[in-house]
Amino acid sequence: MRRNEYKIPGCNYVFRSKLEVTMAKQLLATDLKWSYEELSFSYLYPISGECFNCGGTNIRKHRTYLSDFCVFLPDDSTVVLEGKGRFTGAERKKVVAIKESNEEIDFRMVFQYDNWLGPAKKKKYTDWCNMKNIPCAVKKIPQEWLDEFRGE
Repeated sequence: MRRNEYKIPGCNYVFRSKLEVTMAKQLLATDLKWSYEELSFSYLYPISGECFNCGGTNIRKHRTYLSDFCVFLPDDSTVVLEGKGRFTGAERKKVVAIKESNEEIDFRMVFQYDNWLGPAKKKKYTDWCNMKNIPCAVKKIPQEWLDEFRGE
């Protein structure tokens, strides 16, 4: 295994972080169907500049997002769980673009730590998610979410 690769005995996936291992262990302890880095979604990522054809400045580039975890619910819907350590400005911009391009996706985030967004220490990761109406948690998938996924 390479650096920053983690395995769980009895599981075929190779994870990229200890947070993802924690999340996978939680999902393995349930009877839920789930996948790791298997489903991708297209989205439009905003870039700066000017369109050569029309002169417009609302320019977007097609990109693909590979989800960390997808949980397949009994009602045939899917919940996307993104495990995140460092949450940079570029990552926040990407999350907004993914949500705007895929409004039908139930997208949730689990952070390793609830760090400050910048040196001014005005907002934490969870504050930003709450402002953007993105369900979020810290350190692990909340039991309430797991119960919800099972329809309890």
